[in-house]
Amino acid sequence: MSLTLGEQCWQQPHEWLIEELPEGGLHRYPSLLEQYGVVAKIAHRGEGRIEGVCKVVNLQKVMDASDPRKRHRGPRVQPAERSDESLRVSSQRARVSVRSVCQRIGADRMLTFGTRAVISLSDLLVRYQRFVDAYEYSVKEKWLRVAVPELHKDGVHYHLHVAVAGWFRLSVALNIWHALCAYDFEEHPVNGSINVKTFTLRTAQDDIPSVIAAYIAKYVGKNLLLQFNKKNYWATRLPKEEIQRILLQAKTPELAIDEIGRRFGIDFASVILTHKGCFFVFPDDSGFWFRVTPTMHRTEIPF
Repeated sequence: MSLTLGEQCWQQPHEWLIEELPEGGLHRYPSLLEQYGVVAKIAHRGEGRIEGVCKVVNLQKVMDASDPRKRHRGPRVQPAERSDESLRVSSQRARVSVRSVCQRIGADRMLTFGTRAVISLSDLLVRYQRFVDAYEYSVKEKWLRVAVPELHKDGVHYHLHVAVAGWFRLSVALNIWHALCAYDFEEHPVNGSINVKTFTLRTAQDDIPSVIAAYIAKYVGKNLLLQFNKKNYWATRLPKEEIQRILLQAKTPELAIDEIGRRFGIDFASVILTHKGCFFVFPDDSGFWFRVTPTMHRTEIPF
């Protein structure tokens, strides 16, 4: 079992300091000799797909977080008072989750569920959930998917983009969706439709699930009234994602590139030059993001 980041921090050279508490008494706590370090956060998404973030982290804060006397909590605010930054982080977290589901299920095509008549997003989602239940009942198996809503160009009409994996029985799906969209609550025809979009590899190194993940994630929160903790996507429930946090020996993100390459058998020079959208350096030079697909060239892993 791999060590947590906090446990890895405890293995670093440290000394014990003593401070006087405001309410009286003394408190003994560890202080790292080197406060900052380079940490790689690695997400394993099946079939050789990996996404990772490598950046400089304040390790002392990680250690202090396990000490109730050193951990500082900010004031709780009501959802209506959430800042724009909170909404941005919430939307970004949803995009990461959508990319994760697409890659883990091995999405191989995208469907668009729509209606000719204008109905509300809540009504569209009710029909879609009924469709999921009816479709799984008809095919007698779990349907792997992740759905993201998008506002149509007319500004009032929504449709759903759904990334799916495995065999999809379009004839069965159309019968169910047409029946669910036969009428609205006022007995007017709604006329539902399902369009199928397939993706082709631009290069031999591309990976279809990763391409679809990047494509559909851009719709998360797009043209929607963002609210904190409001659902932005609807996906198959999957087991908890496997994530590693590794404290690297490298002292800078530049040196970390070689270390990560050796750990996972990745030729980063090849990745940067030949794989578009698989490597990104943060504007403040604090680290980088990378993605590895099954088709990328691997070096021999030295362990």
